[in-house]
Amino acid sequence: MVNRGKQKEIATSGAQSFAQISDDMAKANGVPVERADVYLKVYRRRDGTGVMPRVQENINRIVELLRQPGMRLRGEPGSGVLWPKDDVYARVLGPERLGCVRGVGLGITPSGRSATNAL
Repeated sequence: MVNRGKQKEIATSGAQSFAQISDDMAKANGVPVERADVYLKVYRRRDGTGVMPRVQENINRIVELLRQPGMRLRGEPGSGVLWPKDDVYARVLGPERLGCVRGVGLGITPSGRSATNAL
């Protein structure tokens, strides 16, 4: 188990995983969601502030990028999460490590997936 003091970001989602929350959001909205939107939901307190200063910086950058024209992704109706390599989430948090996708786990890679495809 990782020492919580060493964690750089602490989620407010409790026992629910990033993948579970993204699926719930997609089902509620009827369209795939962006990883950036899931990040905003998972790492914000109820009052809208980030759980840590570093998280607040990331939230500010994500919100700023999402406000720019053409930065929102489009996907097919249904459930899932949009996760191209160059989305807002990747621009703010950096590229994925080989062999894993942040929030989804090991063994899943975004290669070959486009912005119109959903997980």
